[in-house]
Formats: sequence, structure tokens, C-alpha cells
Amino acid sequence: MNDNVQFNRNDGVMQFNAQEYNDPLPFNVAPHFSPSTTLTLSSQLLSELIDFHKKRLRKQMIYFLIICGIFGLIGLILFGVSYAVPDCYGYLQMCERYNVSLYIAGLLLAGTFALSALLVACIWSCQMCIQLSDFNDPRILENAIVWRLDGEEWIRYLNYIHGPDRQWRAAAPLSSFCCRRASYERLMNRQYGHIILYENGFIIDELYLISFRLYTLLGIEFQNFGLHPPTLGLRFRTFVRSGNSSRNVYFDLFAPSSISREQLGGIAQSYHRNTSGLSFF
Repeated sequence: MNDNVQFNRNDGVMQFNAQEYNDPLPFNVAPHFSPSTTLTLSSQLLSELIDFHKKRLRKQMIYFLIICGIFGLIGLILFGVSYAVPDCYGYLQMCERYNVSLYIAGLLLAGTFALSALLVACIWSCQMCIQLSDFNDPRILENAIVWRLDGEEWIRYLNYIHGPDRQWRAAAPLSSFCCRRASYERLMNRQYGHIILYENGFIIDELYLISFRLYTLLGIEFQNFGLHPPTLGLRFRTFVRSGNSSRNVYFDLFAPSSISREQLGGIAQSYHRNTSGLSFF
């Protein structure tokens, strides 16, 4: 990551040089905020969100394993049928070819999906452990920043990131709203949501848990996401390694109206120093 954090404005881009700050800047910039800006991260809130994301990841893995199991079962059926030699009479050679084809197809189908299920289960488990490893450190509770969006602020952000006509499509561009409808309606009816920023990632309520151990942080930009009313926030630019599917992914976080540009700059600088290998403690 370079030494600059970009702050985008309507009239251009302002470069914010980290070397201008000579004093150590701890990640927990909450003491510099007004009391209405951030909340204290309770163990109950963190536990509830982590448990939700654990269940969501497990559910995704179970769905994939069920699909693999169905195709694997079809393969086993074909493999078994290949041994049920019918009375072919004068067409014995044709039946043998037919049985060999079923044997090979069944074996390949069952073997391929069994191996895929095993590999995906291992990879999924490793990724879950990596994503959640940061929360084994008790300092996360002490130094995390919690934003609470209420009412119109939450509705505006939810529509932007998860709604039927969402503007943000970076993480799941092919996701259909019918797949998101249940979670969208539940979060909409709740009328509030939380964003938790911790030193190695962030959590967007029940929607995303992003760890910079999996998503390499490339940079942070200051954004104004709307003019009526002005909606300030941060854009996190990351890079996710996934073989041929490696790509850049950005995440937009809307800040509560009580947070100023200077406070957002402090958070951006805290992340910058953390990813640069400097200690905050």
C-alpha cells in the first residue's frame, strides 16, 4: 500500500500524505469523537453478528454439499446400473459398450463431485477460521469502532448496498434480489443497523464480514455518496486472490451524519498505519 490515502471530492482528488503525521495514531479514534458518533462494542453485539455470519457460511457450504451429493448419487446409480446386464441375446457387444459407458460416466460423476465436496469443505473451513481468527484477540473489543445507522440513514444505505435497485454490485454482481428479499425485508423492518470497524477488517451488520487477511487492503477513499442530503463515507479498495478469479473489490461504508470529514480521515489513517505494519498499541 502506498503512503497516500485519497479523499475524493466533487472538484477532484485530494492526496492525504501519511508522512505528515508524526505522532502515533491509535486505531481506536473513538475518544476523539463526540459521544453521539460511536457506540461501545458490546460482547453481545459482536457475538450475535459473528454467530450469524458463522451460520450463514455454514448454510452456504451445506447447500453446495447437497448439490454435490445429488450429482454424486446420480453417479453411483449409473455405476450400479452398469452391472445390471440385461438379456441382450444377439446384441451382446452393444450391451457391453452401453454398460462400459454407464460405468465410466457413473465413476467420473461420483468421483468428481465427491472430490469437489471434500476440497470445498476444507477451503471453506480454512477461510472461516481465517476470517474469525482476529476475534480471538480481546483487544478487538477494546479498540473497535461501532457505527449505528438509524431510520432514514439505515434505509438509504440498505437500499444502496442490498436493495432491489442497489447501486453497489462489487462483491456479488450476479446476485438476484429474489435471493436477497428475505434478508432485505428483515433488515428494513428493523430500522437500524451496525457497522463495526476493527483493525484488520470490518463488519456490515448481517451482510458482510470482511477480513483483510482474505481481502488485501489496497487503499481507502473519502466519498460523498449523495448530495440531498450529503452522505459521507469511506470506500475500501481491496484485492481478493482466487486463482483465475482474482479481482479488485471495493466496499462502500456510509458514515452516520454525526461523523465529520476529519474523523473519517483519522479512521482512514489508522487503517493505513495498520496495513503498513506499524503498531497502534
